[in-house]
Amino acid sequence: MTHPGYSVREIKEGYKGVIIDKNAPRKIIGLKIRTTTGHFVDVGIRISGQKTNKCNQLKKIRLENIDADLVQENDNVRVVVNGRVVLLRQQTVAALAPIIEQNFMMVNSYYLARVSDNALFDHVDIRTVSLSIVLNYLFMYNNWRIQYKRKKYDDLGFKKDDFDHPSTHDIIFWYFRQKYPADWDKKCSVLLGMTLVELRSYYERREQYYNK
Repeated sequence: MTHPGYSVREIKEGYKGVIIDKNAPRKIIGLKIRTTTGHFVDVGIRISGQKTNKCNQLKKIRLENIDADLVQENDNVRVVVNGRVVLLRQQTVAALAPIIEQNFMMVNSYYLARVSDNALFDHVDIRTVSLSIVLNYLFMYNNWRIQYKRKKYDDLGFKKDDFDHPSTHDIIFWYFRQKYPADWDKKCSVLLGMTLVELRSYYERREQYYNK
């Protein structure tokens, strides 16, 4: 399993557009997959074949109460957090560790301020969803560096505008809908700074966008 709630079987059967080559070398690959609710999530999947080369370096970082392993594998870094695996290509552990820590501090602080002492929230959930957001954007920005020459030297830091991006909201929706099906909308409305009516209308538009 490469992302909380996603089994290999679900990835093979539930998500369209993802092809797994059984003859390919064994490795961690980064993929953007469409979930059964229509949202896109960046994940890493280990596929069968030959074994990978031995890891050169391992660094453990602690983000509040969350432990993350950063593993150097040739020119790539594999980030492992609570069973989720994200591959960051053409990177080093030394460069990524402080970026992840800084981005997490920024995102986690932002949402903690939103919930304040609200009894609806467990701060563990805020930390978990914050790190998911951080890794999603880090994966995306790092891939852009590789894919587009004009972005080769772009900063990998989380941007203030990213808080308002629909992709950020989709991650929040996915997490709280999965864990709190009874009152996910109340929690999300607080985190997104919307009324319940606004939140429900916005979520419907997001579903329409993915299902069109």
